[in-house]
Amino acid sequence: MSTSTHLTPPVVMGEIMSRADEVRAIVRAHHGTGKIAVFGSQVTGKATKESDIDLLVEFGEGTSLLDVVAAEAELSELFGRPVDIMSFRASGYAADHARRQAVLLV
Repeated sequence: MSTSTHLTPPVVMGEIMSRADEVRAIVRAHHGTGKIAVFGSQVTGKATKESDIDLLVEFGEGTSLLDVVAAEAELSELFGRPVDIMSFRASGYAADHARRQAVLLV
């Protein structure tokens, strides 16, 4: 019997969505506006047990890299897996791709 490391996206997304208030509180504590979206393998259905959680976050003016790193650390602790944050204001192909596949945290 083989053991799959593939996670069912609705389960992972369900956990992320069910903790939306906690996620928003952490992001707002680090100058986020509260606009947050999930993108990457958690959305596309390619997540494994080792997959991180990719978030698009809108930050207010004056947000430092330290704020972003601190938010990533707190969110990683919350979910028990790495969390990577990209700003909604980021530019380039990767940012455009992330925005196209993003699912807003509701």
